[in-house]
Amino acid sequence: MSDTQKLGKLGEAFVMASADCVSLAAELYTATKREDMARSERIRALNAFNEASKKFDALVVEIRKAAPRDTDWNSPKGHRVATDE
Repeated sequence: MSDTQKLGKLGEAFVMASADCVSLAAELYTATKREDMARSERIRALNAFNEASKKFDALVVEIRKAAPRDTDWNSPKGHRVATDE
């Protein structure tokens, strides 16, 4: 194979590798944008969940305060521990 043929083959390989890099760079850019959007959506959902959880916890506190003395709602917080009596 002559030097000219070798350079031609190298040039073709170079062009193919360059096209692959350009194509994959575009794919990476698109994937990165989707990842950023997913992260933003996750954070939005987490914040909404935390707000709902705060409201729920506040309602439980109010129910405990308003519950009659002899109900489970008015019992101390935490898990009851079974005893062998």
